[in-house]
Order: sequence, then structure tokens, then C-alpha cells
Amino acid sequence: MTKANFGWLIRSIHRWLAIMVVLMMNQNVFRVYLTMTASFGVTGVLEAIPLIGSPLVELLSGIASVGQSTFTHLYSLHTFVKPLLTAIFMLIHFLMIRKQGISCALIES
Repeated sequence: MTKANFGWLIRSIHRWLAIMVVLMMNQNVFRVYLTMTASFGVTGVLEAIPLIGSPLVELLSGIASVGQSTFTHLYSLHTFVKPLLTAIFMLIHFLMIRKQGISCALIES
């Protein structure tokens, strides 16, 4: 650090950038967690989706009104199908990362 020209500057920049990487990774994990949590939380509020909400509710419930069978279907979707699909997609994602490695596109640009 003291023998190289501007060694102190390079070390300081490296330190601060390393801290920023850790902060950005934490922010990304938090954002993904919130997105997943929000998607699980609104499973029963399909009608609020613009344009496709009402047809989607009718497709899932079979009728325009909501009854006990609708709640049963949406509850099973919420507790079994979405977590299973999430686990499958996460597994595929992790396997692809393991096979292809982390993209260095951001580092090169």
C-alpha cells in the first residue's frame, strides 16, 4: 500500500466498492424476498389485476360469484401450487447458475 503509487487510493476504492457490492446484494435479496412475499400475499385478490382479473376469477371459480369452492381452490393454489412452482423455478435457476456461472456482463461494461 505504501510502496506502490497511489496504493492507499486503490486500497480505499477497493474497500468501498466491496462494501457497496455487499449492500447491493443485500438490497437485491430483500427486493426478491419482498416480491415473492407480495405475490404469495395477493393470490386471493385476482380481480384487481388490470384487464385479465375478472376473466381469471371466472376461470378459476367457474362462476362470477365467489363461494366456498372458490376459496378452497384458491387456498390450494396459494399453499401448494405456488410454493411448488417457486421451488422448481429456484432449483432451475440455481442449476443454471451452477452450469453457466455468474454473468460478468456488468463487470465488463
